[in-house]
Amino acid sequence: MKIIPDQREIQNELEGIMQNKLCLVCGKSKIGPHLQGLLKCESCGFVTANLTMDELNFNKIYGREYFFGNEYVDYVQDKKVLQRNFKKRIKSILKYKRNGFLVDVGCAYGFFLEVAKEYFEVKGYEICQDAVDFARSSSLDVVCDDFSKAYIPKNSMDVITMWDVIEHLPDPQSYVVKSNAILKQNGLLCITTGDIGSFNARLRKQKWRMLHPPTHLYYFSKETLRLFLEKNGFQILQEEYISLSRSIRQIAYSVLMSGKKKHGNLYKLLEKLYFTQFKLSLNLRDIIYVIAAKNRSIETQ
Repeated sequence: MKIIPDQREIQNELEGIMQNKLCLVCGKSKIGPHLQGLLKCESCGFVTANLTMDELNFNKIYGREYFFGNEYVDYVQDKKVLQRNFKKRIKSILKYKRNGFLVDVGCAYGFFLEVAKEYFEVKGYEICQDAVDFARSSSLDVVCDDFSKAYIPKNSMDVITMWDVIEHLPDPQSYVVKSNAILKQNGLLCITTGDIGSFNARLRKQKWRMLHPPTHLYYFSKETLRLFLEKNGFQILQEEYISLSRSIRQIAYSVLMSGKKKHGNLYKLLEKLYFTQFKLSLNLRDIIYVIAAKNRSIETQ
C-alpha cells in the first residue's frame, strides 16, 4: 500500500504552495528551492519540506511498521543500546533539574521513561498504538494522543523531552508553544535533532543520511534551532554534538535497506553474523543536543 507520496509529488507541491508561506523560524517569506526538492529560507537558512501534511496519514507512517522494518529493523530488540543513549542524556538533565514532573513527547516504547522514572514522575505521549500498549504493559503512564492538543495544566511541568522528534512533527511551532505554556519558569525543554548546517551535512549534501522527507519534514541547524527556541520563550543552556550508540545490525540495516536501492541479500547475509549484535558508538558531529530553559511566557495560540 502506498502511504507516502514520492519525492516528485512532494517537490511539485513545495514549489507551488510554499510561495504563500512564511518561514517557521524568522517569519519572512523569502523561500527558495533547495536539495532534493526541499526549500530554504533565504533570510535565516531554515530548511523545510513541511507542505503535504493534509495528505499524509501520520498514524500509518508511524505505525508498528515504522519500528519494525521501516526506520528500524527491530526497535524493541535494541532496547539496551537505545537506553545507553538515554542514560547519558538523563545525566545532562540532572545537572539542571534533580526531580519533578517530566513529559517525553514521542516516547515510542517507553525506554527513556524507564530511565527517567528513577528521578522524575514521568508521562509519555505517542501516536503509535502498538508502542503505547507495550509501554503500558511495563506500567508506564503513556497515552496515545497528540501532545500539542492534550490537556495539561499550565506551569505544571519541570522537564519536556523530544528525542529525534521535532523534525517529524507536522507543526513544531504548536509543540514548542505548548511546551512553553505547561513548563514552570526555568523548566527545561530538551531536544535532539540533525544539524543540516553541520560539516557532515554540507559535505554529503543530498546524500546526508538525515535527508528523507516526508518522514523528516524540518531541518534545523544550530543557528535556526536557537532562533526558533528563543522566539518561543526559551534560553539555551547547553548545546553540543552527541555520540549515538547503535547496534551494528541497525547500522547495516540503515545503510543497506534505506533509500531506493536496497541490498536485501547482503543485509540478510550480514544479519546472520555474530558480530552484528554488538554496539558501536559514533559522533559524526551532525546530531545536536540542546537543553533550553523557559525564561518567559508567551501567548498560546
